[in-house]
Amino acid sequence: MKKITKKTFHFEGKKYYYWVAGRPSSPPLLMIPGLTGTHGNLLEVSYPLRKHNYLILPDLPGWGLSPRPQEALTIAYYARFYQALRKHLKIEKVNIFSHCMGTAVAMAFACLNSESVNRLIMVSVPYEEGSWGYHIFKSLSTWGEKVPRSFRPFFYIWRNKYINFISGFFILKFRSFKKKMRMLVEIFREQAVLDNQSFVESWLSLMDFDYGIIKNVAGKFPIHLIFGSQDLLIPKSQATKFCNLVHSQCTMDFIPEAGHLPPTETPHILAGLVRKYLEG
Repeated sequence: MKKITKKTFHFEGKKYYYWVAGRPSSPPLLMIPGLTGTHGNLLEVSYPLRKHNYLILPDLPGWGLSPRPQEALTIAYYARFYQALRKHLKIEKVNIFSHCMGTAVAMAFACLNSESVNRLIMVSVPYEEGSWGYHIFKSLSTWGEKVPRSFRPFFYIWRNKYINFISGFFILKFRSFKKKMRMLVEIFREQAVLDNQSFVESWLSLMDFDYGIIKNVAGKFPIHLIFGSQDLLIPKSQATKFCNLVHSQCTMDFIPEAGHLPPTETPHILAGLVRKYLEG
């Protein structure tokens, strides 16, 4: 049960990688990472879930070991990717755990396959519509598309590895300073090798994502929202607005010790909440 196994499958002519853990006879749990994330970002939270679930953790197209497709990376494309993976695994009903941008992918997937979704658990939904942050990021993204590619980094200066390293001191919520530093160094290294085109395409799609599509599936299966109460990117007011968008068809929890990254900041607390919902 503790072992994780790497596997491959083909989608639209390319070979993609995913990892599985737990007993195949257990209820399947599809785990979707956030923007620029890989299966590795969800390993810590996956450990306590392996005893009672069959976990599926893919590297999204364009990230980790999975190659970039020929077409642009969008939320809709990622949703089709997960649809193909579900069919490859011959899973009829699946629970979904998702984080950050992965929650948008999960919503798009659920709209395509509502009959195949058993339960939807979304962590740190990046719902910023109506906030000043959304308008700033949206404007920068729009302007960045109108300038030559060589000037584009100036419109994404906020994700520069040095700026990310500094802002991470405030965004990451770890009780251990040593753990925070280790995470910051890891992010710094990842930023140096990330594919910029994959990021830009995914980010633009996320900026244009219509969160209202959640209304199309509300009531068809249980929906659970989890946020970090110290999240500087998605404050409680935005979390509450999104919950109201889903209306009475969902539950919402806040993890006091967590910021925007509960899967790495408070993996055991998060896993406990996920277990509660999966077993409920």
